[in-house]
Amino acid sequence: MKPATMELLSNRWVDWLNDPDVVKFSNQRNRRHTLESQREFITAKLADPASRLFGIFLAGEHIGMAELGNIDTRRCSAEVRYLIGEKKLWGQGIASFAVQKIIEESVRMKFVNLLEAGAAPQNVGSIRVLEKNGFDFVEQRNEISWFAKKIKNF
Repeated sequence: MKPATMELLSNRWVDWLNDPDVVKFSNQRNRRHTLESQREFITAKLADPASRLFGIFLAGEHIGMAELGNIDTRRCSAEVRYLIGEKKLWGQGIASFAVQKIIEESVRMKFVNLLEAGAAPQNVGSIRVLEKNGFDFVEQRNEISWFAKKIKNF
């Protein structure tokens, strides 16, 4: 994983976001994405102190995105988000690896002691990723299953 830059902007990324299979369980499914909308997205995320956005790479190829978002210094918490855009790579442990890297990033921040993540109840793969990374189910809210992981910062 690498910190996001404008260099991630590509038609390939836009294509993922417009692919109904890729965004089936995401809020992104209700939007039409363009290079310009993703330029605005990256610009906003890079300027947002409550976000750390990353590109996920395999053998030098950009294959997805991950974010440590909604970083809240008062609550000492943050939200984990991820998307593997290349469908041929689903089920190969890449999302689990990305979430592990996001957890490591939260530890480096020193103050984050709670990570949260939401997943549609039907998104069995995403739920499995969270559970493999030590997240526990917390509650069902607004048709989303919410998970949490306590982080130990020494």
